[in-house]
Amino acid sequence: CRSCKPFGRDKELPNFLKVDCLCVRAFNPFYPPREEDRAALAKERAAQLNRLRPIPELQRRLWQLPRGTVSVHIRRTDHAKAIARSPEELFWHTMESYPQDVSFFLATDDPDVEERMKSRFGSRLLTAPKNLNRNSPTGIQDALIDLLLLSQGIEVLGSFKSSFSAMASHFHMVPLRTMDVSPTPVKPTAAFREVAVVPLDPEEDEYTDGSCGVE
Repeated sequence: CRSCKPFGRDKELPNFLKVDCLCVRAFNPFYPPREEDRAALAKERAAQLNRLRPIPELQRRLWQLPRGTVSVHIRRTDHAKAIARSPEELFWHTMESYPQDVSFFLATDDPDVEERMKSRFGSRLLTAPKNLNRNSPTGIQDALIDLLLLSQGIEVLGSFKSSFSAMASHFHMVPLRTMDVSPTPVKPTAAFREVAVVPLDPEEDEYTDGSCGVE
């Protein structure tokens, strides 16, 4: 979130944060505040993730990937940065560098990409059936199935700036290789990246487009 009125430790909390219960909506971890502290707790967070269990209906739909499978997540549709920085051809070249006996599990939100990858890699490519409507209960459940199957791979070939790729690698702390045509050196952050978080007063009318200042 963003606000024109950030506060620091030496300032009092704004009135709208002085409540008994505060809900935080975010897609990146933000506590502990320091990146190095979050990295130190990465294994603990992964252990907590693996204590969660899907409902029985979804557990019955899960299956064990073949040993040595490499997970592939190709994010498309509304993610402009992933489309620009993680082109399909880069995934092809990387996947073709593996031995012929290596299988891949693919999760993507673009059915055309899935069809092209199946045509290229044949029986080596594994997928799960899915509803791509992210606003429907079925689509949300299918996305969870994809995430849990991705997490079984020995590594994840992921998309640029995709928290879905990062979360898949974080479950079992497997390597995340972000496909990027313009790679820049970055410090390892336990599969997650850091974003600035400052408060936004819901009563302020600066944001009139319904976005609530969320980027």
